[in-house]
Amino acid sequence: RKTGRPVLNRITTFPADRSKNLMISNLYPIFSANGHLIGTAHAYTVTSESSIDEIHFSKMRFVSDYIAGHLSENLSIKRLAELTNLSVSAFKRIFNNVFGASPGGYVLNARINQARTLLETSSTLLPDIAQECGFFDQSHFTRTFKKERGITPSEYRRQHRKC
Repeated sequence: RKTGRPVLNRITTFPADRSKNLMISNLYPIFSANGHLIGTAHAYTVTSESSIDEIHFSKMRFVSDYIAGHLSENLSIKRLAELTNLSVSAFKRIFNNVFGASPGGYVLNARINQARTLLETSSTLLPDIAQECGFFDQSHFTRTFKKERGITPSEYRRQHRKC
């Protein structure tokens, strides 16, 4: 974002080293001496199993992998809870404990991150990116992306194109 504010506690399964560890990402702005935003710094922390038992942690790891592989689908909390054989309320509580985010927030973040990757590395059309990442349509994708990232997907692509 170009707000100049830190973006804290974002959960990702694809940190800079592309490992499968679940990470908490914190993004901090870097300012020049005259107050202009000149860059950003990321700090990653691996989530730990210390706050929950191993069985629940592995269930949440499974759900995280499932989300990453099914972003284009309807990922309702009820469906995700069914994958773990937990009630919806228990699933929400444990998920939030592991990731520090709600299931809905985590899914949205995963969709935005996948869209960012596609915008940076492909020439895929915006309606196709929207569908592949699980947004209702291009309009929904554009509104959501701008709300989360501060710029439209087209602007993001122009600024971050890698190919």
